[in-house]
Amino acid sequence: MSSASVPGPLETHEVPVSGIAGASSFTGLGNLLVAWLRPRLRFDRFNIGLLDWSAFTFTDAYVYGANVPGRLTGHCRTLEGTVVEESIEAGRGIVVSGDPVLLLQRFPRFGPVLDSGIRSMLSEPLYHGDARPGAALVLAAANPDAFDEQALMYVNRLGAAATEQIVRLRDSDDWSFR
Repeated sequence: MSSASVPGPLETHEVPVSGIAGASSFTGLGNLLVAWLRPRLRFDRFNIGLLDWSAFTFTDAYVYGANVPGRLTGHCRTLEGTVVEESIEAGRGIVVSGDPVLLLQRFPRFGPVLDSGIRSMLSEPLYHGDARPGAALVLAAANPDAFDEQALMYVNRLGAAATEQIVRLRDSDDWSFR
């Protein structure tokens, strides 16, 4: 068993599809996703981020857990030089961890994340019929070994189930961070 995941095959961990479809806000959806993930993965922070391709930005629609200073719900930042950008370029979820100096060289905007104690990140871009993703799920942990391939599978599966609802919430008139 890896240090990141709990025992048991992925098939035994059903994604709460009906609950996801019924979420009426990013807070409700995020809380549901965190509740599903917490028994399965060890993480300190979880974000649902919306991507704006015209501005090349990532806006936190939901934030759970350990705070990176200044990065609360509604915070908008560039995608350039970020883990999310690299996962988009890869066209799939990625795990990033390692030596803090090397991480900062690879991701120039990673300083506040490192300063908060985060040493491992998982980014999963979410596609909804477009060539480019409209959102991403991001998990972060102080443990540099927190995420592995099984963690990527869990988050990929959860992201696939949540993407349509994220699009609905993003496009709703009730969301004030657009």
